[in-house]
Amino acid sequence: PTYTPVIGESGTIKIKLSVGGLGGCAGLTYSDSLYLQIDPMPQPNAGFDANACSAVNYTFNGSAVNHDPAAILWTHNGTGTLSGNTTLAPEYTPSVGQLGIVSFVLTVKGIATCSTKTVTDTVKLNFEPPPTVQAGPAAAICASSTYTLANAQALNCQAVTWQTSGDGSFDNPNSINPVYSPGPGDIATGSALLTLRGDG
Repeated sequence: PTYTPVIGESGTIKIKLSVGGLGGCAGLTYSDSLYLQIDPMPQPNAGFDANACSAVNYTFNGSAVNHDPAAILWTHNGTGTLSGNTTLAPEYTPSVGQLGIVSFVLTVKGIATCSTKTVTDTVKLNFEPPPTVQAGPAAAICASSTYTLANAQALNCQAVTWQTSGDGSFDNPNSINPVYSPGPGDIATGSALLTLRGDG
């Protein structure tokens, strides 16, 4: 007969053969046993699907059990480059302007009697555009006036923050177009540098 292990079965099992006697041995049962070692299949884990910034390198944190550490391979269908693709933690560098979903496949080989078996796991990264901001052109105002940052722009930002090099204040530093009121130090020095930060 042929023994087929159930999915996930491994370890040592005992297989027993029993036969009944004939003729004068009828009614007697004879048996013999053997032990069968079932080696586990390799199990790779490429990680969870995630969103990633197209301007930042992405390092994977894969894992695998019951595998040959010398037989690890990552492949992908992206336009960037993957370094360390024979390790469990390679680093992917997106190409310039790369957006959308890229699939990464982790392939590992088994060990012992499973050394000819390969198993794969796939993870997908959705590359999104990086945040960009524009504070607007330089401007001049009267010392007794306020300045509305009406020309500021922010793209692909979840939040924005304004900062000043001086001692003035914004009516809402987390607004894209706040109103800036110069402080006494700003007026004394004659200028202030207003910086817009965008977080993706």
